[in-house]
Amino acid sequence: MDMPAAPMPSAPPAPPMPAAARPPMPPQAEKPAGAPDIKARAQEIAATIPAAVKPFPAAAVQSVVDAFNEAKEALIPHVSGEMSMPKPDMGETFSKLPPEVYVPIALLLEEVKSIAPEAEKYACDPTTLTDIVGLRTLGAKLMSLAKDKKVLTAVKAKIEEQMGPKEEPKPEASAPGGGDTAARFTKQ
Repeated sequence: MDMPAAPMPSAPPAPPMPAAARPPMPPQAEKPAGAPDIKARAQEIAATIPAAVKPFPAAAVQSVVDAFNEAKEALIPHVSGEMSMPKPDMGETFSKLPPEVYVPIALLLEEVKSIAPEAEKYACDPTTLTDIVGLRTLGAKLMSLAKDKKVLTAVKAKIEEQMGPKEEPKPEASAPGGGDTAARFTKQ
């Protein structure tokens, strides 16, 4: 005779943790209205990188990285760090420009173009990155961008606008014991 199994007694639910004992929740970064999702944009850009007709030598890819670092340093020197790629073995080749190399370049060029319309001449069509000539052209555009005075001025002005006005340093007293003599003799 089979008897239905009796439900197992369950332990009472744990009481809720007091707020002070809970680990803090990470703050949610709020995006400004209409701001694009940078990760989604990076994935879109990465999807546009075509395969190379002939694999790129590691040295050619490294030269593009070096050109990007020079352009980034000229445009946004307040952002520290350089882009790097894994050190390729001598003779290693790439079937396409690695996304970790191309995506930051494309994002930088898009941002600069939005700030300084005259930078449109530095835009990079990803379909041109199928051979060594396309890579060299990209490197040359980045090097030229790093030296374009109009673009550098426009980017610097935009950065200063976003950062807010600089505080003027208070003038130092030039005389020994300087400062306002009336203030020194006022009772405190």
